[in-house]
Amino acid sequence: MTTTSRPSPRRRAPFAIALAAAGAIALTSCGLRLDTGPEGPSPASVAETHRQDAAIQAQNLAETTRAVAETETDPSVLEALDAVAAGLDEQVEALGGVWVAWPDGAPEGESNRPVPEPASASGLEDLRGLLTSSADEVVTVLTDVPATDQDLASVLTSVAVGRYLAAAELPWEDGAEAAVEPAAPGADLIAGVADGPTVRALDQAHYFAQTIAAREDDAEAAERATNLQVLIDAALAAGAPDTREPAYPWPDGEAVTYRIEAEQDLLDQWIFLATTAPGQYRADLVDAAVDSALTLASLGEDPGALPGLPGSAPDAESASGETVTGETATG
Repeated sequence: MTTTSRPSPRRRAPFAIALAAAGAIALTSCGLRLDTGPEGPSPASVAETHRQDAAIQAQNLAETTRAVAETETDPSVLEALDAVAAGLDEQVEALGGVWVAWPDGAPEGESNRPVPEPASASGLEDLRGLLTSSADEVVTVLTDVPATDQDLASVLTSVAVGRYLAAAELPWEDGAEAAVEPAAPGADLIAGVADGPTVRALDQAHYFAQTIAAREDDAEAAERATNLQVLIDAALAAGAPDTREPAYPWPDGEAVTYRIEAEQDLLDQWIFLATTAPGQYRADLVDAAVDSALTLASLGEDPGALPGLPGSAPDAESASGETVTGETATG
């Protein structure tokens, strides 16, 4: 029997991560476009190496997820694992696939660099640990991506958020350690990055949460409204433009629908800020995005395709060789 909970997205969850398994998908061992020789491909750029690393991770994690599914029988667990694998497949596709110099086999005197094998996972908790540790690695890379490379920063941000969210949405096995609530964005973060659009996104989400809390005596909405007000106050105190509206349109319909739309806008804003902000703010902005995504999940809403994933990956075919999605070529 399993239960669903909400773990911390980054370094805060008490996951038991197997270091040897995590090392099998470590970023530092994944670059493929470093083959040398007179007929070999050109050395990979830093951006291409980061893209390739993230694609290999996503491909391997999808295979590991499907391997775990083969050991499960609970329909709800199988459904959750299928959703995780599908999301990872989408990450591989959005990242341009795994690049292999010679998909049909290397010519004489050359060789394809090996792709790390997928890590094994004995169950849901091992898989959760792998998802979380791989997202941690993506965030570490993200903090070093130049602000001028917004395409790469955008896709890596959404990849990290997607993996943390996948880890959070996996069912918890009986006896697993209790989850820790994700860290919500703090006043210090807001003071460093807030601008007019962020103030408006925060205020709109606050408005609908506060209104629902008053109308429906909703304790969760009231707590959310209180937390959002703290962020609004911090942004304005730091000098962000006051872009708040006296009120926001509330057409006829279910109240939660408009709160969901406001939370989705806030999620998108966090991801945009993580794409454009200086590196020292990006890890906390990823956490803020996960916090919004989990708020949406608590409202029964799937965040859907995250910004940056559809069509925004760096060009994976800019040099010789091909990208191969879902398979590994060896020379």
